[in-house]
Amino acid sequence: MHIIYHSFVDNSRRIIDINDDFQSPEEYVGAGISYLDNAAKEYYDTIPRWYKQPHYVEVWIEKDAMTGTFSSILKDRHIRIVPNRGWTGFEFLNNNIERLRKKQSEGKNIHVLYFGDYDPSGDRMYRWLKQKISDYGIEIKRVAITKQQIDEFNLEHLKNTIDSGVMAKLLKDNNSDEFRRNNEGKVFQIELDALQALQPTTLKQLLLSEVDQYFDEAIYKQVLNEVSPEDISYLVKEMVRSHLSI
Repeated sequence: MHIIYHSFVDNSRRIIDINDDFQSPEEYVGAGISYLDNAAKEYYDTIPRWYKQPHYVEVWIEKDAMTGTFSSILKDRHIRIVPNRGWTGFEFLNNNIERLRKKQSEGKNIHVLYFGDYDPSGDRMYRWLKQKISDYGIEIKRVAITKQQIDEFNLEHLKNTIDSGVMAKLLKDNNSDEFRRNNEGKVFQIELDALQALQPTTLKQLLLSEVDQYFDEAIYKQVLNEVSPEDISYLVKEMVRSHLSI
């Protein structure tokens, strides 16, 4: 069986890249002229979608391997996606908190939407994150996978209890006792990846509905109408004329 190489996700190996493409003086100047020539049309693509919105939303996910899936679903929503890669390091968490606090200082209502596995460690990870960021008045909500969704979306068949290796790991987990108390004495695992693989529409609908409830389309349209393409074209001409006359 032939497997396409890009079917696998590996975000652990990153190249510190550079731009080593040479441009001639003519190409360099031409690119600048083309940029200015298209400014009236492309300016609107530079306006953040959530600019002047009363709410600010981020999506945090447990697994880095799910980043591509979430990016694809949210490609038009302009949402920051934060992969925690399991237990979040203190420096990484503090940097995220500082960014959220900056948004708070701008008067935004902050909403962190969390997506992770439903298992002993996944449950504990979420509660740990909630405890840490709630000290700053920041709301975090576990969107998936939740105990209620197991019944609502009939996810019983996704419980990873057949693999003896997985079960041995779950039973050794220090968080398994508390998980048992909240799950009728049972220990199991439902991975977010499995929900996406078997019920992709469910995950997409959950994600988009949670994000979109905080977005005001009327405010966004008002922002786009504040400056006209004619205003941008005029500004380009005036600034070019001013600089060339120096």
